[in-house]
Amino acid sequence: MARRHYDLAGSNDFLIAAVVLLGLGLWAIKDGWFPSERVLERHPRELHVRAPATGVVAEVRVIAGQTVLSNQPVAVFQVGPAATVQERVDLRSPAAGTVLRVESSRREEVLPGEVILTVGPDDVFYPFNKSLAVISLVLSVVCLFVHRAVK
Repeated sequence: MARRHYDLAGSNDFLIAAVVLLGLGLWAIKDGWFPSERVLERHPRELHVRAPATGVVAEVRVIAGQTVLSNQPVAVFQVGPAATVQERVDLRSPAAGTVLRVESSRREEVLPGEVILTVGPDDVFYPFNKSLAVISLVLSVVCLFVHRAVK
């Protein structure tokens, strides 16, 4: 049986795919591991529950590591100094997520804007970009090897 010989023109399709995937991977690395201020504003890594006024933390209803829902009451705050009759206010979680730190304890006096607890939002932006970076960089290397092998 005669040996067949195919004379096909080479293509740069895999080289182009490798360059596009490399660019996508580098962009995903930047957003996943080194986000800009604008990205951090849209996808914060931590959200704080702050004291609305001078007062006392009457009750903290969550512990570190606990999962919370968006708008779930996480603490009770009493407005005003500890010695006076106070208005009670429910402080709510700003987003669904996990409580990272409880920074104020029960019956602790706090100033306006002081952080009572910190919530890590359930945002898939960062894990998605990190996995996209790894996958696209691996595929870029594979496409480059295929291009070299076919060329």
